[in-house]
Amino acid sequence: MKVYDPQIHGTPKLILDNQSDQVLTEAFGFYSNEGLSFVGKKNKDKRKKLTGKVRAKLDDIKDDAKDGLKKVGKIVAKAAVAVPRVSFLGLLRLNFRGFATKIYYATPEGKTKFNKFWEKIGGSISSLNEALQAGYDKKPKACGKKCRLKASESKESSLTTIEKVQFMYPTGLEEAAALLTSASPIIGAASAIVLALKPTKEGEKAVKEVDEDLKKEDAAAKAEDATMTKEEKKQAEVVIKQDEANADPIKEIENNPDIKPDEKKEAVEDLKKSLKSTSSEDSFFKKPIFWIVIGVVAIGGFILYKKRSQSSI
Repeated sequence: MKVYDPQIHGTPKLILDNQSDQVLTEAFGFYSNEGLSFVGKKNKDKRKKLTGKVRAKLDDIKDDAKDGLKKVGKIVAKAAVAVPRVSFLGLLRLNFRGFATKIYYATPEGKTKFNKFWEKIGGSISSLNEALQAGYDKKPKACGKKCRLKASESKESSLTTIEKVQFMYPTGLEEAAALLTSASPIIGAASAIVLALKPTKEGEKAVKEVDEDLKKEDAAAKAEDATMTKEEKKQAEVVIKQDEANADPIKEIENNPDIKPDEKKEAVEDLKKSLKSTSSEDSFFKKPIFWIVIGVVAIGGFILYKKRSQSSI
């Protein structure tokens, strides 16, 4: 969907991992406090014009395409997780919880599975690979409650100043905490896939080392959290809940006046499907072998019960 107009949009800025989502995010004002181009009263008219162009394009899609409404829903849904996506890429560049190492060294089947998920939520595979290349050989980072609290108090790490996220070159733990908040809408679904990945033979050593380093990082974060006062713990819990609520893409869609009610419904449904944890799809409980085992155990138990009942008569 090409709706970019230099006269309206001004100088392009690399904010997201693809231009289409950048345009939609700015037109609809998604995450408008995140330092995007059209923040402030002086840019209100520019955003209004761009929104009009986008609105007309979405209406054309709905009118012309057989499944136009569904297509519009998918477009809106992908734009709504554009900022969480780029924040997740920032986490990969930091090798947060060793995610980059685990994806980088995953088997071809595992990589394909993660790539499919990434494309489903609108992500660029080339941007994903760049982030993996930047982070896979770094020591893993972990961030506890105190780390998250520090980030919320730091103006420098706040996502309202998005330049470091924009160009996807974060450097430290406080940025990891800020990125973690912004990426929270997709973390659950992404981590469910990452934690189930198996490394190639060549990657086993690297993944094992990352897991060992991560245990040390988790222990350090736990020790730091243990120094928090009761008041700090309460404050951290409130901050984390508020930050994650502010990063909720479903609320961004539902509260947006520029998106029509039928489009909101389709977008929310598509988003929920895309972000549904895939761990349940591969669950042992859903495999036929599970029910065969249950059947054998049940029959065996019933036969044993009958034999005992007969012997006791």
